[in-house]
Amino acid sequence: MGQHQRGAEALASAAKALPDKTAKAQAQAAWRFYSNPRATLAKLITPLQALARDDLRQRRREFVLEVHDWCFPHYYTHTAKADQTVLSHAKDIGYELASGLLVDTVTGCPIAPIEQRLLAEGAVHSSRQPAPAVDAFRLDEVLPSMQYARSLGLGATLVHVIDQEGDSLAHLRDWDNDNHLFLVRAEGTRSVRHAGVRKSLAEVAAALKQRGGLSWCREVLYQGNKAVQYVGEAEVVLDRPAQRHRRKGLPAGKEDRRRIPGKALRLRLVVAELRSPGGEALAEWLLLSNLPSRVADTEVALWYGYRSRVESYHKLIQSAGMQLESWQQQTAGRIARRLAVASMACALAWLAARAPGEEGQRLRSVAVRLSGRQVKAQAGWTLPALLVGMGVLTLFWRVLADAPLLAEILSLQQHFSPTLCTFSPAFGFV
Repeated sequence: MGQHQRGAEALASAAKALPDKTAKAQAQAAWRFYSNPRATLAKLITPLQALARDDLRQRRREFVLEVHDWCFPHYYTHTAKADQTVLSHAKDIGYELASGLLVDTVTGCPIAPIEQRLLAEGAVHSSRQPAPAVDAFRLDEVLPSMQYARSLGLGATLVHVIDQEGDSLAHLRDWDNDNHLFLVRAEGTRSVRHAGVRKSLAEVAAALKQRGGLSWCREVLYQGNKAVQYVGEAEVVLDRPAQRHRRKGLPAGKEDRRRIPGKALRLRLVVAELRSPGGEALAEWLLLSNLPSRVADTEVALWYGYRSRVESYHKLIQSAGMQLESWQQQTAGRIARRLAVASMACALAWLAARAPGEEGQRLRSVAVRLSGRQVKAQAGWTLPALLVGMGVLTLFWRVLADAPLLAEILSLQQHFSPTLCTFSPAFGFV
């Protein structure tokens, strides 16, 4: 994990070496670890789940968000990765990574991923056992993931957050029937019954705004600019048959378009609209949820806003910190093991991000200074900066605990520090 805390460059062939062993020894140890079939993903995810359990116990949260999302690492020039699979079309080759990320409902900071699945050609490398079938549909695996998360005994009620891909009536009914709380962004064209009248969600939202049903909620940033969020809600009933639309696994030109009847599903429609300071509408979310009424509509809108944390996590491992698409491991199984280790480094950065009080601010300040990254003054820190800075900080702690190495460093300081300090101004170094 310490190697991944220090970040990576796109051209680096492996994680950075630590000072307590030679780079060759660490490279060999990493190869053996990632190739070891006994290092299962179910075991590697356990420390992250334990961290989440301890964090929620200390903070005593009633609810915690699990955000479900997918990303698609590509290795177009890595011909040695023979188990890459076809994604959206024949030329779209890579892997499919599914993540279940816990997010704190108060701070909005990620806690830890509690489930990961990497789909490759002919196999799914999953931290949840038994692993899904290779030809399983993406949304069909959300319910088993919900059940798995519930079995972990995290100490808080899970709220499952999914973007517009989760707007599937058959799946909404399945999740509600199994007593899972969900928060899903819906399309405006979805047909519902509101106040006894058949309407689309867009029409319900328009009527709500027309009668002044949206209230000022909070100031937010939208695409880097100041905006204001307005929120309101209405009750809707989804009582039509679900429409299945599937082609995967069927002969070319064939589709499964069955209609699936089900119970009438009574849900909360939360409308969240972003407006410019001048009142211009910038964006709108239509959110369907079965959360209890004691959770205010303003909280529902805030929680959905936290869904972007999983995208930041995927960005952190893909490009902003870990450079996932440059990893040299030749099979999805080895990449999945390394992903679990890299996620532990991410979890340490998130732990620093949500550290409370003055000590937490000091920790973040020192980590950013050690990272060498430039961040906006008003922000104070970024997750990539915390990731690298915490790596340097923990490296310092390792050096301080290694007496022979520390003695060697101090000895070198006595011999070379005066010379370097003398020549630094001449070369323009400060």
